[in-house]
Parts: sequence; C-alpha cells; structure tokens
Amino acid sequence: MEKVIEEYGYPGKSLVGPSNMGTAFLVIQHSNQEVQEKYLPLLKQAADDGELR
Repeated sequence: MEKVIEEYGYPGKSLVGPSNMGTAFLVIQHSNQEVQEKYLPLLKQAADDGELR
C-alpha cells in the first residue's frame, strides 16, 4: 500500500473507482497505530477531495 500511495497518492475514487475507493482505508485502519497516524492527514485530505467517503 505504501508504494502505491508514494507513486499515485491516495488510491481513491478517481484512481480505482467508487467500489474500491475504501480499500486503502481498510488496510490503514487495520494497521498498527504508527501507520494510522502517518496516513491520517492523507485520509482527511482524500475525504475532503471526495476521493473517500
């Protein structure tokens, strides 16, 4: 997931479509706290941009 985010940014709706836009969120959600904290700003931005619900 980290390599995908590094290369493409958050894999949201415009990149992977509406049915898969939450997959990266679930991976991050079930990661350790360090990973969750690292990607929280990215998740917030993706939500603000409409890339994530």
